[in-house]
Amino acid sequence: MKVPSYRLQKLMYVYLSPAIIVVGLFGNITSMLVLTGRPMRHVSTYSYLAVLSAVDSLVLGVGLLPKWLDEVLFISTQNCN
Repeated sequence: MKVPSYRLQKLMYVYLSPAIIVVGLFGNITSMLVLTGRPMRHVSTYSYLAVLSAVDSLVLGVGLLPKWLDEVLFISTQNCN
């Protein structure tokens, strides 16, 4: 059975995006918890990595999640005031 490329792309987008969101948020939250722990709090490198985890979570929530919601549930977040 041959699947057209646009259909394959839509299937990957619908089913792969939530997995990326869930795994990414779990990993970022875990990283933030570890990197902001007491022994690592005083090293600036760990602070930068904790901020990077927070920004990555923000990108997942602001960038990928609305696009996925628009694709799956037809909820457009672009015209919200």
